[in-house]
Amino acid sequence: GTFCKDLFIVEFVETTFAPFTINAEWASLYGGPDFETANDISFDNNGNLYIVGSGTANTPLQPQSGSFNGTKGNGLILKFSYPDRALLWASRIGSVTGGDEIIAVATDDKNYVYITGIVKGDSLPVVNPAFNTSFSGGGSDGFVTIFDSANAIFSSTYYGGPGKDQGLAIAVSKGRGVFATGSTMSSGNMIINPGASAYIDSTFNGGGYFGDLYIFGIDRSNGTGFWATYWGGNHDDYPLDIV
Repeated sequence: GTFCKDLFIVEFVETTFAPFTINAEWASLYGGPDFETANDISFDNNGNLYIVGSGTANTPLQPQSGSFNGTKGNGLILKFSYPDRALLWASRIGSVTGGDEIIAVATDDKNYVYITGIVKGDSLPVVNPAFNTSFSGGGSDGFVTIFDSANAIFSSTYYGGPGKDQGLAIAVSKGRGVFATGSTMSSGNMIINPGASAYIDSTFNGGGYFGDLYIFGIDRSNGTGFWATYWGGNHDDYPLDIV
């Protein structure tokens, strides 16, 4: 196109012997004639590299046998091999509406891959959903998708209410949980209360643009949502990360 941008990746390696130096081991551009962005990066236990962000209908894709090979939506996930960094898999995920984006990625000890981000309409692949099976409106929902070690979808769900919701960060615990966080302007349909002594803030506390932040827990052994809560005060609250 007359105005476009590609995403880029640079891998630096630290020498393990004196004198210690940092060397650029590998660098690559990735994209098509329109726009691609990169938002987050993670490695699995085999050293494979995952990049997530956004692309367009003209972003080149790379199907991988046995994996989810999506062609709808603007969320983009890339997988590069170790050690040669060949492109193994490139897939789009999201809605037919467009404007979707994968914001964060994490991996676990079984080489499962976890993503969260923003989806702006219907047609997100829904598999073994942990929360909602369809788009809730409000301009955008958050979503969480779990890929197994072959990069097939193990679980995929919308997460949101009637307002604007955005998935912004995701992390895997040492137990069975994976936790996503984001911002929400939704005043309802956001809570999972497991009972007992679990912390729950079931009241939307306000804010003019981002609203409250949310925390959403999924049992990664079976894809079941087990906990979801608001967190915030009467001004805008916005999470930057979760560990």
